[in-house]
Amino acid sequence: VAQWLPSGSVAQWFRVAHRLPNGSVVQWIQWLPSGSEWLSGSEWFSGSVVQFVLYPVVQWFRVVQVLSSSVRALYSVCGEKMIKLDVLSFNPMFCNFSRFEDIIEETNNFSIIGLQGTGQRMEDEVEQSTVCGRTVLHSGWWPGWGTNKSCGTAIVLSKDVQADDIEDVWTLKGPLKGRGIGCRVKMKKYDVATLVPYFPPRPRKRTQVAGYMATMKKITDWLDEIISSLPNSCTPLILTDLNDGMGLEKSADSGWLFKGGTAIGEDGARKENIKEGAGELLRRLLIKHQMIAANTFGWSAGADTYFGDGYSSKIDYICIPAQMGVCVQQCGPLQRLRRRLQHIKAKHLADHIPVHFSAKYHRYYPSK
Repeated sequence: VAQWLPSGSVAQWFRVAHRLPNGSVVQWIQWLPSGSEWLSGSEWFSGSVVQFVLYPVVQWFRVVQVLSSSVRALYSVCGEKMIKLDVLSFNPMFCNFSRFEDIIEETNNFSIIGLQGTGQRMEDEVEQSTVCGRTVLHSGWWPGWGTNKSCGTAIVLSKDVQADDIEDVWTLKGPLKGRGIGCRVKMKKYDVATLVPYFPPRPRKRTQVAGYMATMKKITDWLDEIISSLPNSCTPLILTDLNDGMGLEKSADSGWLFKGGTAIGEDGARKENIKEGAGELLRRLLIKHQMIAANTFGWSAGADTYFGDGYSSKIDYICIPAQMGVCVQQCGPLQRLRRRLQHIKAKHLADHIPVHFSAKYHRYYPSK
């Protein structure tokens, strides 16, 4: 120990006097704890200034060793450390390549972005590209009885996600192409399955009801099948434009009853406009898989996410596992971001407002 210390130091003097042991730093430290011969057994040091100075240092070393051992043990039990996960859900109403760039540049601090309503026609099942250094998975619309020109869904992943980290990619196919996309990203820091369904608005004519109900059933069955197949280590996220409310069901006396259960917060509950429509089917799905609509809880639970001509509604939702709810730090619509991303050039609120979710995320949240 004394060989690398400055010449003339006290430790080197003790080394010459054969009062310090030969060996490494570790060997020297192991010899220091209180009760060893060096401190208590040697009469030469008893009551000396050296013992008075070194004894607190030795005790501090012991405390540090105990704390470091405890931290290592706790880390081994808890697994990987918690990280912050920032998620954004948004219906841009239209999204070509330049608008993709604008959205990504304005939302660069979000880990995962789900987009509904890109309005891009695409024959390929999934198009994977890189925009502003981030991986984009895009499923555009294709003519079918369950789609229209407003369809198209996309997922934007963070810059540190590599191609090998994408475990699975799911899409709605055939007549529902463009109504939903999903992917599972498995990395060292997290394991997340992001699902982005785009539900159609409620029908205005009786002749459209059958097609609407069939579309709702296929979308929710698609979500149910994927979530049921996920391992417990994978966390499902649903980022959706529901085009319906959730939590309030029409009663026999034409009133509204709260039916949200544990999945919907009472302050954020909205009217389910059609019996067994989008709102009711998604609510049942959340209850089945022990999930919650995160933006129906908390201080912003009552905030609307869509603004039309003289009216507003809450139709955009971010759904997470119920066990993850206690770790939510922020959740709700982002008004300032809306001003920068709003497609319609107007000073007043118009169309959809981006909804965000931020939490201290741990990889091992069970999904069921």
